[in-house]
Amino acid sequence: MAEIEQTATAGRQAGMHLTFPVLTETARTFRLTGPAIEAGTVAKTATETTQVGYDGVLYLEQPRPGQTVEVEGVCKAQLPADLGAAQTVAEVACR
Repeated sequence: MAEIEQTATAGRQAGMHLTFPVLTETARTFRLTGPAIEAGTVAKTATETTQVGYDGVLYLEQPRPGQTVEVEGVCKAQLPADLGAAQTVAEVACR
């Protein structure tokens, strides 16, 4: 949540409606296939920088369909047009 508190006072015998903006979770996990990638290797997208985990696992908090991921000094990958469900680990070719 971007905002967690609001102060408001309703009039006598009146109701009140407050709106809180809610940020949706879009994080996804991917498995990069192709050349061997050492755990801890830096991976960058246009919106974030992270590290590749063991077995080529890549966790992105704000992935976008079709976004390019550059694994420094190793390869580049393009995320699928359909990112799938948050519980799914999609395999992405890294070339």
